[in-house]
Amino acid sequence: MAVFAELYRPPPPGTALDRVHSSYFVLVSIVVLAGLGYALYRSGFIGRFVGVVGAAVRGTIRSGLRTWERPTRRFALGGRTVGRRV
Repeated sequence: MAVFAELYRPPPPGTALDRVHSSYFVLVSIVVLAGLGYALYRSGFIGRFVGVVGAAVRGTIRSGLRTWERPTRRFALGGRTVGRRV
């Protein structure tokens, strides 16, 4: 028994987490995050953020498509045909 007492030392009283208090902390944190999300939704911030991200994605896709569709110039280089973007 003395060996077990030496191996296991309980944490100091100030640092020990009480299960009830930590459960309340998790529940309160969820409620606060939900309230913050609701406030951001009602203020229109989430809609603006999604709109900005959507515009950035659409612009990136358009730019990539234009780059892909650009005509290429073919020229001979040392017996090989090499394509070059115009």
